[in-house]
Amino acid sequence: MIKILDFYTLILFVFINNLFLYKYGSRLDIINIYGLIFGYNLFLFSIFYSVIKIKLSNTAINLIFGSIVFLFFCVTVYVNISVDGENLNVDRWSAMSNSIKALLNNEYPYTAQTHLGKGSSNLPSIFFIGFPFYVLGNVGFLQSFSFLLYSFILFKTLKNPKAKLVGILLLTLSIFYWWEIYAKSDLMTNFIIILGFILYSEMKKIDFTKPYLLGLISGFLLYTRLVAIIPLSILLFKNFINVSLKTKVKFISTGLIIILILSFLIFRNCPNIETFINYNPFNLQKKSSQFPIYLSFILILFPLYFSLKIKKSKQIIDFSVLLLSLTVLLSFSMVFYTYGFSKIINNHLFDISYFNLITPFIIYKIAFLVDNSKFIYSKK
Repeated sequence: MIKILDFYTLILFVFINNLFLYKYGSRLDIINIYGLIFGYNLFLFSIFYSVIKIKLSNTAINLIFGSIVFLFFCVTVYVNISVDGENLNVDRWSAMSNSIKALLNNEYPYTAQTHLGKGSSNLPSIFFIGFPFYVLGNVGFLQSFSFLLYSFILFKTLKNPKAKLVGILLLTLSIFYWWEIYAKSDLMTNFIIILGFILYSEMKKIDFTKPYLLGLISGFLLYTRLVAIIPLSILLFKNFINVSLKTKVKFISTGLIIILILSFLIFRNCPNIETFINYNPFNLQKKSSQFPIYLSFILILFPLYFSLKIKKSKQIIDFSVLLLSLTVLLSFSMVFYTYGFSKIINNHLFDISYFNLITPFIIYKIAFLVDNSKFIYSKK
Protein backbone atom coordinates (compact mmCIF):
# COMPACT_ATOMS: atom_id res chain seq x y z
CA MET A 1 0.00 0.00 0.00
CA ILE A 2 2.80 2.38 0.84
CA LYS A 3 4.40 1.94 -2.60
CA ILE A 4 1.08 2.81 -4.20
CA LEU A 5 0.88 5.90 -1.98
CA ASP A 6 4.40 6.88 -3.03
CA PHE A 7 3.41 6.78 -6.69
CA TYR A 8 0.13 8.55 -5.91
CA THR A 9 2.05 11.36 -4.19
CA LEU A 10 4.30 11.88 -7.20
CA ILE A 11 1.28 11.99 -9.51
CA LEU A 12 -0.40 14.51 -7.23
CA PHE A 13 2.65 16.78 -7.31
CA VAL A 14 2.73 16.72 -11.11
CA PHE A 15 -1.04 17.15 -11.41
CA ILE A 16 -1.27 20.17 -9.10
CA ASN A 17 1.70 21.91 -10.70
CA ASN A 18 0.34 21.33 -14.20
CA LEU A 19 -3.13 22.49 -13.16
CA PHE A 20 -1.73 25.83 -12.00
CA LEU A 21 0.52 26.07 -15.04
CA TYR A 22 -2.36 25.38 -17.42
CA LYS A 23 -4.67 27.89 -15.78
CA TYR A 24 -2.22 30.77 -15.67
CA GLY A 25 0.11 29.78 -18.51
CA SER A 26 -2.76 29.59 -20.99
CA ARG A 27 -3.13 33.35 -20.61
CA LEU A 28 0.24 33.79 -22.32
CA ASP A 29 -0.32 34.16 -26.05
CA ILE A 30 3.37 34.03 -26.90
CA ILE A 31 3.80 30.31 -26.21
CA ASN A 32 1.85 27.11 -26.74
CA ILE A 33 0.52 25.96 -23.38
CA TYR A 34 1.16 22.27 -24.04
CA GLY A 35 4.73 23.00 -25.08
CA LEU A 36 5.13 25.03 -21.89
CA ILE A 37 3.80 22.19 -19.76
CA PHE A 38 6.06 19.65 -21.48
CA GLY A 39 9.12 21.89 -21.10
CA TYR A 40 8.38 22.63 -17.45
CA ASN A 41 7.95 18.95 -16.53
CA LEU A 42 11.10 18.03 -18.42
CA PHE A 43 12.95 20.78 -16.54
CA LEU A 44 11.68 19.54 -13.16
CA PHE A 45 12.58 15.94 -13.97
CA SER A 46 16.06 17.02 -15.10
CA ILE A 47 16.63 18.91 -11.86
CA PHE A 48 15.41 15.98 -9.78
CA TYR A 49 17.55 13.47 -11.71
CA SER A 50 20.63 15.71 -11.55
CA VAL A 51 20.39 16.10 -7.77
CA ILE A 52 20.04 12.35 -7.32
CA LYS A 53 23.05 11.59 -9.54
CA ILE A 54 25.35 14.50 -8.70
CA LYS A 55 28.55 13.63 -6.83
CA LEU A 56 29.24 16.37 -4.34
CA SER A 57 30.23 16.32 -0.70
CA ASN A 58 27.55 16.74 1.92
CA THR A 59 29.15 20.05 2.89
CA ALA A 60 28.82 21.36 -0.66
CA ILE A 61 25.20 20.22 -0.92
CA ASN A 62 24.36 21.86 2.40
CA LEU A 63 25.99 25.06 1.14
CA ILE A 64 23.82 24.96 -1.99
CA PHE A 65 20.77 24.35 0.20
CA GLY A 66 21.61 27.34 2.42
CA SER A 67 22.24 29.58 -0.58
CA ILE A 68 18.87 28.69 -2.13
CA VAL A 69 17.12 29.39 1.17
CA PHE A 70 18.76 32.80 1.54
CA LEU A 71 18.19 33.88 -2.07
CA PHE A 72 14.59 32.68 -2.23
CA PHE A 73 13.78 34.29 1.11
CA CYS A 74 14.94 37.58 -0.41
CA VAL A 75 12.71 36.87 -3.42
CA THR A 76 9.65 36.34 -1.19
CA VAL A 77 10.30 39.65 0.58
CA TYR A 78 10.76 41.46 -2.74
CA VAL A 79 7.58 39.99 -4.24
CA ASN A 80 5.52 40.95 -1.20
CA ILE A 81 6.82 44.51 -1.28
CA SER A 82 6.51 44.97 -5.04
CA VAL A 83 3.10 43.36 -5.63
CA ASP A 84 0.20 45.63 -4.77
CA GLY A 85 -2.43 43.43 -3.16
CA GLU A 86 -5.19 45.85 -4.13
CA ASN A 87 -4.67 44.84 -7.77
CA LEU A 88 -5.02 41.13 -7.09
CA ASN A 89 -8.14 39.13 -7.86
CA VAL A 90 -7.44 37.08 -4.73
CA ASP A 91 -8.51 38.45 -1.36
CA ARG A 92 -7.06 36.05 1.19
CA TRP A 93 -4.50 38.66 2.22
CA SER A 94 -7.10 41.40 2.72
CA ALA A 95 -9.44 38.97 4.49
CA MET A 96 -6.71 38.57 7.09
CA SER A 97 -5.42 42.15 7.07
CA ASN A 98 -8.79 43.93 7.24
CA SER A 99 -10.10 41.55 9.89
CA ILE A 100 -7.05 42.13 12.09
CA LYS A 101 -7.48 45.86 11.61
CA ALA A 102 -11.12 45.56 12.70
CA LEU A 103 -10.11 43.60 15.80
CA LEU A 104 -7.58 46.25 16.79
CA ASN A 105 -10.34 48.87 16.40
CA ASN A 106 -12.67 46.82 18.63
CA GLU A 107 -14.90 46.01 15.69
CA TYR A 108 -16.42 42.69 14.63
CA PRO A 109 -13.94 41.20 12.11
CA TYR A 110 -16.43 39.18 10.06
CA THR A 111 -18.32 42.23 8.86
CA ALA A 112 -15.08 43.77 7.59
CA GLN A 113 -14.92 43.63 3.80
CA THR A 114 -11.96 42.50 1.73
CA HIS A 115 -10.68 44.66 -1.13
CA LEU A 116 -13.00 42.61 -3.38
CA GLY A 117 -16.02 43.38 -1.22
CA LYS A 118 -16.30 39.96 0.41
CA GLY A 119 -16.26 38.80 4.03
CA SER A 120 -13.57 36.75 5.75
CA SER A 121 -14.04 33.02 6.29
CA ASN A 122 -10.86 32.69 8.37
CA LEU A 123 -11.19 30.92 11.69
CA PRO A 124 -9.85 32.82 14.73
CA SER A 125 -6.38 31.24 15.00
CA ILE A 126 -5.46 32.50 11.52
CA PHE A 127 -5.80 36.10 12.71
CA PHE A 128 -3.31 35.49 15.51
CA ILE A 129 -0.87 33.78 13.14
CA GLY A 130 -1.06 36.79 10.82
CA PHE A 131 -0.93 39.46 13.54
CA PRO A 132 2.89 39.83 13.80
CA PHE A 133 3.11 40.37 10.04
CA TYR A 134 0.27 42.86 10.07
CA VAL A 135 2.30 44.82 12.63
CA LEU A 136 5.27 44.65 10.25
CA GLY A 137 3.06 46.34 7.66
CA ASN A 138 2.39 43.47 5.24
CA VAL A 139 0.60 40.21 6.03
CA GLY A 140 2.27 38.82 2.92
CA PHE A 141 5.49 38.54 4.92
CA LEU A 142 3.82 35.51 6.47
CA GLN A 143 4.94 33.72 3.29
CA SER A 144 8.56 34.65 3.94
CA PHE A 145 8.31 33.32 7.49
CA SER A 146 6.65 30.07 6.39
CA PHE A 147 9.33 29.55 3.75
CA LEU A 148 12.01 29.76 6.42
CA LEU A 149 9.97 27.44 8.63
CA TYR A 150 9.62 24.85 5.86
CA SER A 151 13.34 25.10 5.09
CA PHE A 152 14.07 24.52 8.78
CA ILE A 153 11.72 21.51 8.82
CA LEU A 154 13.53 19.96 5.85
CA PHE A 155 16.96 20.63 7.33
CA LYS A 156 16.20 19.29 10.82
CA THR A 157 14.10 16.22 10.02
CA LEU A 158 15.83 14.79 6.94
CA LYS A 159 19.21 13.12 7.22
CA ASN A 160 20.57 13.02 3.68
CA PRO A 161 21.58 16.45 2.30
CA LYS A 162 20.30 15.44 -1.13
CA ALA A 163 16.82 14.90 0.30
CA LYS A 164 16.92 18.38 1.81
CA LEU A 165 18.03 19.82 -1.52
CA VAL A 166 15.30 17.96 -3.41
CA GLY A 167 12.70 19.29 -0.96
CA ILE A 168 13.77 22.92 -1.24
CA LEU A 169 14.04 22.74 -5.04
CA LEU A 170 10.62 21.15 -5.45
CA LEU A 171 9.17 23.90 -3.28
CA THR A 172 10.88 26.87 -4.93
CA LEU A 173 10.36 25.59 -8.49
CA SER A 174 6.67 24.77 -8.06
CA ILE A 175 4.14 26.95 -9.87
CA PHE A 176 1.62 26.48 -7.08
CA TYR A 177 4.08 27.91 -4.55
CA TRP A 178 4.88 30.93 -6.72
CA TRP A 179 1.14 31.56 -6.92
CA GLU A 180 0.88 31.32 -3.13
CA ILE A 181 3.58 33.95 -2.65
CA TYR A 182 2.31 36.27 -5.38
CA ALA A 183 -1.27 36.10 -4.09
CA LYS A 184 -0.14 36.59 -0.46
CA SER A 185 -2.21 33.56 0.47
CA ASP A 186 -2.04 31.89 3.90
CA LEU A 187 -3.21 28.43 2.85
CA MET A 188 0.15 26.69 2.45
CA THR A 189 1.48 28.47 5.53
CA ASN A 190 -1.38 27.05 7.59
CA PHE A 191 -0.46 23.48 6.66
CA ILE A 192 3.29 24.05 6.84
CA ILE A 193 2.71 24.93 10.49
CA ILE A 194 0.59 21.80 10.98
CA LEU A 195 3.23 19.65 9.26
CA GLY A 196 5.88 21.20 11.50
CA PHE A 197 3.84 20.36 14.60
CA ILE A 198 3.37 16.75 13.48
CA LEU A 199 7.07 16.22 12.80
CA TYR A 200 8.17 18.10 15.93
CA SER A 201 5.78 16.14 18.15
CA GLU A 202 7.12 12.89 16.71
CA MET A 203 10.75 13.99 17.09
CA LYS A 204 10.41 15.44 20.61
CA LYS A 205 7.82 12.91 21.80
CA ILE A 206 5.18 15.49 22.59
CA ASP A 207 2.43 13.02 23.36
CA PHE A 208 -0.29 12.44 25.92
CA THR A 209 2.25 12.45 28.74
CA LYS A 210 1.93 16.23 28.22
CA PRO A 211 -1.85 16.53 27.75
CA TYR A 212 -2.05 20.25 28.55
CA LEU A 213 0.60 21.24 26.01
CA LEU A 214 -0.81 18.87 23.42
CA GLY A 215 -4.34 20.13 23.98
CA LEU A 216 -3.23 23.76 23.75
CA ILE A 217 -1.43 23.33 20.43
CA SER A 218 -4.06 21.01 18.95
CA GLY A 219 -6.92 23.33 19.86
CA PHE A 220 -5.13 26.31 18.36
CA LEU A 221 -4.30 24.48 15.11
CA LEU A 222 -7.79 23.02 14.81
CA TYR A 223 -9.11 26.58 14.95
CA THR A 224 -7.16 27.59 11.84
CA ARG A 225 -9.20 25.59 9.32
CA LEU A 226 -11.74 22.84 9.85
CA VAL A 227 -9.91 20.51 7.45
CA ALA A 228 -6.97 20.61 9.90
CA ILE A 229 -8.89 17.95 11.80
CA ILE A 230 -7.69 15.39 9.23
CA PRO A 231 -3.92 15.41 9.91
CA LEU A 232 -4.44 16.15 13.61
CA SER A 233 -6.80 13.17 14.02
CA ILE A 234 -4.40 10.88 12.16
CA LEU A 235 -1.63 11.98 14.51
CA LEU A 236 -3.52 11.82 17.80
CA PHE A 237 -6.55 9.53 17.74
CA LYS A 238 -4.80 6.15 18.12
CA ASN A 239 -2.96 7.23 21.26
CA PHE A 240 -5.94 9.23 22.53
CA ILE A 241 -8.19 6.18 22.84
CA ASN A 242 -5.50 4.31 24.80
CA VAL A 243 -4.82 6.91 27.51
CA SER A 244 -6.65 7.19 30.82
CA LEU A 245 -9.91 9.07 31.24
CA LYS A 246 -8.10 11.67 33.35
CA THR A 247 -5.62 12.34 30.54
CA LYS A 248 -8.44 12.55 28.02
CA VAL A 249 -10.22 15.14 30.15
CA LYS A 250 -7.03 17.21 30.52
CA PHE A 251 -6.41 17.15 26.75
CA ILE A 252 -10.00 17.94 25.72
CA SER A 253 -10.54 20.62 28.37
CA THR A 254 -7.32 22.42 27.43
CA GLY A 255 -8.25 22.33 23.74
CA LEU A 256 -11.72 23.65 24.50
CA ILE A 257 -10.36 26.40 26.75
CA ILE A 258 -8.03 27.76 24.05
CA ILE A 259 -10.89 27.61 21.51
CA LEU A 260 -13.21 29.44 23.91
CA ILE A 261 -10.60 32.10 24.65
CA LEU A 262 -9.97 32.69 20.95
CA SER A 263 -13.71 32.76 20.31
CA PHE A 264 -14.24 35.35 23.01
CA LEU A 265 -11.47 37.57 21.66
CA ILE A 266 -12.83 37.38 18.12
CA PHE A 267 -16.61 37.34 18.63
CA ARG A 268 -16.94 39.67 21.65
CA ASN A 269 -17.54 42.70 19.43
CA CYS A 270 -20.37 41.10 17.48
CA PRO A 271 -23.27 43.57 17.88
CA ASN A 272 -26.13 41.05 17.92
CA ILE A 273 -27.12 37.46 17.23
CA GLU A 274 -28.49 38.29 13.78
CA THR A 275 -25.09 39.64 12.72
CA PHE A 276 -23.42 36.51 14.06
CA ILE A 277 -25.80 34.23 12.15
CA ASN A 278 -25.20 36.06 8.87
CA TYR A 279 -21.52 36.88 9.34
CA ASN A 280 -19.47 34.08 10.83
CA PRO A 281 -16.65 32.01 9.32
CA PHE A 282 -18.64 28.78 9.27
CA ASN A 283 -21.50 30.32 7.33
CA LEU A 284 -19.13 32.01 4.88
CA GLN A 285 -17.21 28.78 4.34
CA LYS A 286 -20.47 26.92 3.73
CA LYS A 287 -21.52 29.45 1.08
CA SER A 288 -18.22 29.12 -0.80
CA SER A 289 -17.96 25.35 -0.47
CA GLN A 290 -18.70 22.97 -3.34
CA PHE A 291 -18.74 20.02 -0.98
CA PRO A 292 -21.97 18.44 0.35
CA ILE A 293 -22.16 18.60 4.12
CA TYR A 294 -22.90 14.87 4.50
CA LEU A 295 -19.68 13.99 2.68
CA SER A 296 -17.77 16.33 4.97
CA PHE A 297 -19.01 14.41 8.01
CA ILE A 298 -18.17 11.06 6.40
CA LEU A 299 -14.64 12.19 5.60
CA ILE A 300 -14.09 13.22 9.21
CA LEU A 301 -14.43 9.54 10.16
CA PHE A 302 -11.71 8.36 7.77
CA PRO A 303 -8.77 9.85 9.73
CA LEU A 304 -9.93 8.00 12.85
CA TYR A 305 -9.78 4.70 10.97
CA PHE A 306 -6.40 5.39 9.38
CA SER A 307 -4.95 6.57 12.70
CA LEU A 308 -5.60 3.09 14.09
CA LYS A 309 -3.65 1.58 11.17
CA ILE A 310 -0.44 3.53 11.83
CA LYS A 311 2.56 1.34 12.56
CA LYS A 312 5.34 3.76 11.59
CA SER A 313 5.45 7.51 12.17
CA LYS A 314 6.01 8.19 8.45
CA GLN A 315 2.53 6.81 7.77
CA ILE A 316 1.09 9.92 9.41
CA ILE A 317 2.37 11.89 6.39
CA ASP A 318 1.24 9.17 3.97
CA PHE A 319 -2.31 9.10 5.27
CA SER A 320 -2.47 12.89 5.55
CA VAL A 321 -1.60 13.18 1.86
CA LEU A 322 -4.19 10.56 0.98
CA LEU A 323 -7.11 11.99 2.97
CA LEU A 324 -6.41 15.69 2.42
CA SER A 325 -6.14 15.07 -1.31
CA LEU A 326 -9.31 12.96 -1.27
CA THR A 327 -11.20 15.88 0.27
CA VAL A 328 -10.09 18.34 -2.40
CA LEU A 329 -10.21 15.93 -5.33
CA LEU A 330 -13.78 14.86 -4.58
CA SER A 331 -14.90 18.48 -4.51
CA PHE A 332 -12.92 19.21 -7.69
CA SER A 333 -14.38 16.14 -9.43
CA MET A 334 -17.95 17.10 -8.57
CA VAL A 335 -17.51 20.54 -10.10
CA PHE A 336 -15.68 19.04 -13.07
CA TYR A 337 -18.51 16.56 -13.67
CA THR A 338 -21.20 19.25 -13.40
CA TYR A 339 -19.62 22.12 -15.33
CA GLY A 340 -16.58 20.75 -17.20
CA PHE A 341 -12.90 21.57 -17.06
CA SER A 342 -13.08 24.71 -19.19
CA LYS A 343 -15.41 26.48 -16.78
CA ILE A 344 -13.23 25.52 -13.82
CA ILE A 345 -10.28 27.19 -15.52
CA ASN A 346 -11.97 30.16 -17.19
CA ASN A 347 -14.99 30.86 -14.97
CA HIS A 348 -13.30 30.16 -11.60
CA LEU A 349 -16.05 27.73 -10.55
CA PHE A 350 -13.53 25.87 -8.39
CA ASP A 351 -10.70 27.52 -6.48
CA ILE A 352 -7.70 25.37 -7.44
CA SER A 353 -5.66 27.00 -4.68
CA TYR A 354 -7.39 24.59 -2.27
CA PHE A 355 -4.94 21.99 -3.56
CA ASN A 356 -2.24 23.95 -1.75
CA LEU A 357 -3.36 22.65 1.60
CA ILE A 358 -1.91 19.27 0.52
CA THR A 359 1.32 20.47 -1.08
CA PRO A 360 3.49 20.90 2.07
CA PHE A 361 2.83 17.23 2.86
CA ILE A 362 3.40 16.15 -0.75
CA ILE A 363 6.78 17.83 -1.08
CA TYR A 364 7.92 16.55 2.29
CA LYS A 365 6.79 13.04 1.38
CA ILE A 366 8.86 13.11 -1.85
CA ALA A 367 11.91 14.44 0.01
CA PHE A 368 11.42 11.71 2.61
CA LEU A 369 11.45 9.09 -0.14
CA VAL A 370 14.80 10.43 -1.33
CA ASP A 371 16.05 10.48 2.25
CA ASN A 372 15.36 6.76 2.56
CA SER A 373 16.44 5.71 -0.93
CA LYS A 374 19.26 3.20 -1.30
CA PHE A 375 20.11 4.39 -4.79
CA ILE A 376 21.36 7.92 -4.23
CA TYR A 377 25.00 8.84 -4.01
CA SER A 378 26.08 10.49 -0.78
CA LYS A 379 29.67 11.52 -0.30
CA LYS A 380 30.73 12.28 3.26
